[in-house]
Amino acid sequence: MSLIALFSISDSLGGAEQVLFKIAKFYSEKEGNGVKIYFLKPQSNTYWKDNLSSEVEIIYLNNSVISLIKELKKQKVQKVFSSHLMLNALLGFARVFGILKTEKLIVRESTQVFGRYSGVKLLQYKLAYFFGYRKIDLVICQTQRMADALKANIPFLYKRTKVSVIGNPFDFPNQDLVNEKISIPQNTIVSAGRLIPEKGFDILLQSFSKILEKNPEMNLMILGEGNERHELERSISALKLNNKVILKGHVNNVYPYFKQAKICVVSSIREGFPNVLLQMMSQNERVISTDCAGGINKLKGVLVVKANNVDSLSHALQMVILTDVNNREIFDKELKSRSLESFIFNIDKELI
Repeated sequence: MSLIALFSISDSLGGAEQVLFKIAKFYSEKEGNGVKIYFLKPQSNTYWKDNLSSEVEIIYLNNSVISLIKELKKQKVQKVFSSHLMLNALLGFARVFGILKTEKLIVRESTQVFGRYSGVKLLQYKLAYFFGYRKIDLVICQTQRMADALKANIPFLYKRTKVSVIGNPFDFPNQDLVNEKISIPQNTIVSAGRLIPEKGFDILLQSFSKILEKNPEMNLMILGEGNERHELERSISALKLNNKVILKGHVNNVYPYFKQAKICVVSSIREGFPNVLLQMMSQNERVISTDCAGGINKLKGVLVVKANNVDSLSHALQMVILTDVNNREIFDKELKSRSLESFIFNIDKELI
C-alpha cells in the first residue's frame, strides 16, 4: 500500500503546484519510498523529477480520465492530497463510488471562485462542491477570508466535512538558487506571476508609468508567461515604456531576481494567497502587495495597497523608492512560522 498520493492538473509551477511539490518532498524525505504523483496533463518540464528523490514515482495520465480511474482502482493509499477544485471534486466523487480507496482525502482550495466567476461557470463549481466534496476528510483554506467565502456560498459543506484555515508553507531556498547569476538592470522593480488579468499587471504598468515622471532611472521586470502577453505588450507600447519594461517570460528560479530587485511587487486583483509574496519577503526588504487575499494586511513590513487601483499602487511605489527600510528580522520571523513541518503538523492535527 502506498503511503501518499498527490494529484495535480499539470506539472507547472504555479502556487498550487508548489505546495504539492513541498508536500511530496516532505514525505519522500521522511518516508523514503511510497510517494506517487499523478499529473493529468502531459509532461512540460523535468523540475519534479530533477528535484525529488528518485524513489518518488511520477505518472503522467495525458488528459485521460479513464487512465486516472484505472490508476485509482489499483491500490489503497493512506493519504491523498489535491489542490485544484475540479480535481478535488473528481477525487471525492471517485471515493463516493469506491473507486478511490484512501484512509484520508485532503484537498486544498487554491483559488476563490466566488466573486471571480458567475453564470454557468460558477454553477459548475457549485455543483462540483455539492457532488464531489461530500467524502473529503479535510478542506484546507489558505486564509480566513477564503473560508468565510466558502461558508457563505456553500454552507452545506460545513455539515459534511472539516474546513480549516492553514496558511501556505514556506521553505527557505538554498544559497545556490539565491546566488544564481542573472542579468537585471539597476533600479528594477520586479513582479512575477502568470500573465493573466487576475494578476493586475496592466495596473502595475500604469502605476509604473506614473512614477517614471519623478524617477526616470527606474525599470520594471515581470517574470512569467501567459495569454495576456500580447495585450501587455500593446500597453507597454501605448505607454511608451518599451525601453523601461522587460517581460522576462518564465524563469525556473525567481529568487535571484527578487534579491537583486530595488522593489518587489504583487499587483494581483484577486488571489487565494500569493505564494510569490512569501518568496519576495525571503529575499527583499522592500515589498509591496495589493490587498488581493485575506491575511496580507497582517504581514508586518509589507506595504499593502488597494487592489485594482493605479493611484494607490503608484503612491506606494514612490514612497518605497524614497524610504529606507529594515524588514529582514520581521520577514524572517514570519517565514519561519510557516515551515513545511508546521504545515504538515497542522494538517495531521486537524485529521485527528
